[in-house]
Amino acid sequence: MASTGIYDLILLDLRLPDIDGTEVLASLSASSTSVPIMVVSASPGTDERVRCLQMGASDFITKPFAVAELVARVDVRLRERRARSDTSTVQQMGCLNLNARARSADVGAGPVHLSDREYRVLDFLAAHEGAIVGREELLADVWGYWFDPGSNLVDVIIARLRRKLSPSLIETVRNVGYRLEAH
Repeated sequence: MASTGIYDLILLDLRLPDIDGTEVLASLSASSTSVPIMVVSASPGTDERVRCLQMGASDFITKPFAVAELVARVDVRLRERRARSDTSTVQQMGCLNLNARARSADVGAGPVHLSDREYRVLDFLAAHEGAIVGREELLADVWGYWFDPGSNLVDVIIARLRRKLSPSLIETVRNVGYRLEAH
């Protein structure tokens, strides 16, 4: 049911009775769903939180939590989703076409479906095309200010985008950040 895309948000507990929650997360991420997935888990370590975020989770909340915090985080994710759907459906920058509604990108070889995080990173870079964007800027915009800036999440997503689209689309500016070059 979660892969149908009819839901606005998925709240996924990692402890499920018949299947491990990370398997569900991996399956949903592989389906390139654009529905935000918030993971809930009791006292996870940093490695588990990072792994879930790398797998495509939009947020992670640790049990026990205050219901007010959960509601606030859900509201933020839903506002982000509405804001993204309100923007223009297709953007074109040089060889790159971004389709917000389909969550896809095309560099001339046909549309490639992207996970929510992949799309958001590429969209942020496209909004700043030609400029160098620091890792911290990407972490703040895509993952939220609260996320650990020492994480390699940005590197993982950039590597995925290069594999899916083109190795030369995103340039690494050593010790500074990344630049989208969509000639």
